[in-house]
Amino acid sequence: MGVEVNEYKAERRFNESPQNGMDRRGEVTVGVPAYNERGRIGCLLHQILDQKDVVLENVIFNVSGSTDGTSDEITSAAQNCSASSLVKIIDNHVRAGKAAALNDILRTCDSDVLIFIDGDVRLGESCLRNILNPFSQVPSVGVVSGNVMSLNDDGSVFSFISQLERQLHHELCLYLALTNQAPKVNGTFFAIKKGVVSCLPTETVSDDEYISCCAQKKGYRVVYVPEAVVYTRDPAGFQEYVAKRRRIFGGHFLIKEAMGYTVPTTRFSQTVPRLLRYSMRHRKNIFYTSVMVLLQLVAYVLAFSDVAAGNVRYRY
Repeated sequence: MGVEVNEYKAERRFNESPQNGMDRRGEVTVGVPAYNERGRIGCLLHQILDQKDVVLENVIFNVSGSTDGTSDEITSAAQNCSASSLVKIIDNHVRAGKAAALNDILRTCDSDVLIFIDGDVRLGESCLRNILNPFSQVPSVGVVSGNVMSLNDDGSVFSFISQLERQLHHELCLYLALTNQAPKVNGTFFAIKKGVVSCLPTETVSDDEYISCCAQKKGYRVVYVPEAVVYTRDPAGFQEYVAKRRRIFGGHFLIKEAMGYTVPTTRFSQTVPRLLRYSMRHRKNIFYTSVMVLLQLVAYVLAFSDVAAGNVRYRY
């Protein structure tokens, strides 16, 4: 059930000079929205601090609403790393949604570049350096999206779906970059330049694409760096998968409705041909591919009904 290597060669113009990226103190902050991530968040902080050739002004965690001791684990890990002065914790004690969490981080950060990382990921080698490089090499860059890969590898149908989705997303982003179009920004790992956006509407679901749209309207470039890799766990069951896709589609529909912007992954003219080409080349996987398409359609219809009823969840 393997997924093939991408069919496009990654443009490396943003990664040719690893020493040219922003590395002077005061320029870069990492912001982490984290809800009930005890058992993982300390490891993430260690990984952030272990990244080479990146000097950070702050690492800001927003743990608002967490009830499992996430804040205590961050404090302990910061002390163990002798990084207590570097780490800031925001805790408003109320779970108000991801957009609200990002807004709190934006208000706290005064760096030139802010890197957002979800609280449940593992970092790839030099991923912070790689995601920063475009800002120093191309002044018009306002948003940089990283490459999020799946940790699901148990051989199940949902493991296959996860790997295929990530692969198709990667290939689409490469194609869009090669044709001078803005790629789909991945909210799990992306970076923004100061001034791109100061505040998100609290009920924003697709925070990543809202920021991408704002950047483009202001004349900034949005780019994708495939070498900036992080890893995450994807849904491993029917209910969890459909719920996630339903929420994502709902957020994309709202962006279209409010801002007139069509998210790249919902442009059927670009996504369907890639899926068909994959299906033709890998007929042995047609059952799993068909399951994915069916579940996507179910989620799409449910999301459409959610938007019509004004029932898209921004807290999840």
